[in-house]
Amino acid sequence: MNVGIGGADVSLGTIAASIAGLDAWRVNAELWTSKELEAHKYTSAMRTLYSVGGAAEKALYDEVLSGKTNIAERRDGEYSAKTEANGDGTKTIYIGREALAKGSRFGLNVLLAHEAYRNGIDDGEVGQREETDRAVLGHIGAAYALGQAYGIGAIGEALGKEVATYLTALSTGNMDDLARLLASYDASGDYWRLRKDGSLEYDGKADLYDEDGKLMMRGENGDIWMSLIKFVGRDKAKELVGKSGQTIKDADLARALQKLVSRDNWMDDRAFGQLFNGTIKIQVREELMELRYGVKAIWESLDQKFKNQVVGGLSTFEKVFADYMEYDEVVKAGNPAKWLHQNIVQGTINGRTMYMNRRFVEEKDQDGKSIAERIGEIMFKEGVHWAARDGILCIRTATNSDRLSDHGLGLAIDIASIINDYLSLTDDPDMLLLVKGLTGKDLKVRRTYSDAMDAYDFWKPISDQVAALSTTNANWRVDTADRYKALSEISPLLNGGKSLNEEQYKVLEKYDYAEKDKDGNYTLKPGAAAAVTSYLKDNQALYELIKYEIDPKTFEIKNTIRWNNLIQKNYYRNGFVNMSREFVRFMTQDLGMEWGGTYGRAVDAMHFSYKKLEKWRW
Repeated sequence: MNVGIGGADVSLGTIAASIAGLDAWRVNAELWTSKELEAHKYTSAMRTLYSVGGAAEKALYDEVLSGKTNIAERRDGEYSAKTEANGDGTKTIYIGREALAKGSRFGLNVLLAHEAYRNGIDDGEVGQREETDRAVLGHIGAAYALGQAYGIGAIGEALGKEVATYLTALSTGNMDDLARLLASYDASGDYWRLRKDGSLEYDGKADLYDEDGKLMMRGENGDIWMSLIKFVGRDKAKELVGKSGQTIKDADLARALQKLVSRDNWMDDRAFGQLFNGTIKIQVREELMELRYGVKAIWESLDQKFKNQVVGGLSTFEKVFADYMEYDEVVKAGNPAKWLHQNIVQGTINGRTMYMNRRFVEEKDQDGKSIAERIGEIMFKEGVHWAARDGILCIRTATNSDRLSDHGLGLAIDIASIINDYLSLTDDPDMLLLVKGLTGKDLKVRRTYSDAMDAYDFWKPISDQVAALSTTNANWRVDTADRYKALSEISPLLNGGKSLNEEQYKVLEKYDYAEKDKDGNYTLKPGAAAAVTSYLKDNQALYELIKYEIDPKTFEIKNTIRWNNLIQKNYYRNGFVNMSREFVRFMTQDLGMEWGGTYGRAVDAMHFSYKKLEKWRW
């Protein structure tokens, strides 16, 4: 197991040099025979705790083996790790997304060395600071030992710099850089946190979290200082910069805040320290004050009728919360729950009543008809019918994404989804193989469209050809498989210069590789051998999908598993674009909606989005 240290093998044989003789084998036996899952899942990190750590690290080693400390992974946790006391004498180390992701700052080996110094209890500001400093120095010591054993490159650039800072402080006696390094670690948590009094706690991350560590609002492009402007507002940011005695323009504000961190003539050391150690409180903008109670509290304020529209409940709401906060309307409302209460109403379209954004019913055209009424009229005129799963409001992530769907804003509508099913251009390679063999069009090549009509004219003929495989063109699959199999048997003879019999010539004539003269003699067309070879190469993957066998007893066709799976898809049986051209034209050109057939990553013909909200511009 070589997780978290750049591929170095922290195995028993390698680490034994750091352990005294037979003690290495005792440690190995303890880990192998332990009933605790952590001993087997984190074997490498456990060896590191025992072999290169001090008393705290060895204590954690013993606690894990005895079950007094558990380790749990939380891929949705917006932190590297955190330790919590459980109230019964045990504690849990939660490993978050950053540590589990490849290239994270801490390898799991060093991460556990850090958490060995955490007791999971809030010891107050001074106690937390002292505990954090000990944890940082502890993990630097573990990283140094690993660097000595495997080379400094094995621990990664970030930890390598920390080790260098520590060694420089020891050799020169100048502790300034080491003090700044220790201060850069937040003693209260691993996130930029919004407190209930509306003030911010700073740890060097750009995004905004509540006191439970849940993401509330994304910063600006990962830039901490531009994010600060977003959270506190321009006026407050100007005030902070103004403490330096400088006059500054809006356009210079972000860069000025960056200069704050370098402290070159903008703030003296004392003022800078006060700003970010809590002596000077930084309050968030008034519009964001509702967020201070946290995601869970805002979820509880949501009407049950809206909770029922959240696919996945609270966990999904937590995931898309920050996406809602990207929109000006939501920020001004105070939080996503308030925005939903203010902007989602019931409306009726073509006989179906559902929740939707109030724009569908309130905004009128020149004839005084609402968007909902106009959609109902075109559905009736063009014979477009609702499917059971169709609708508008659905709070979830977008398909194949972890970001909020337009349905969560009540601005997207799915219509006739059963016969206009979602076709991914990345997740269904067998369908792409089928389309290429059937139409010659390679759907892996991304297309751009001048408008929705251009997209419709591209996709509709392909959809019709696929749908015809179940009806008028049902023999295509068998004919194509027979062609490939017959040519694959003849190709070695062609390329080997062997003579062909009449039946083989008939096959080649059928597929235009040979011809018969007036005397009934067959001749190959020029380049026939190369053309057959090229065909077989180009269609080998397709053949593996569509090939079949005939049962000698029942004479039934036996398909491949892949083919059986494919023909169960709605878009195989029905095609995936079954709306009239006029319907799509009206929805996009007359109503100004975006059509899912224009997407580059998928064909989502059922999907129309109505006038997206303005994104927040701080």
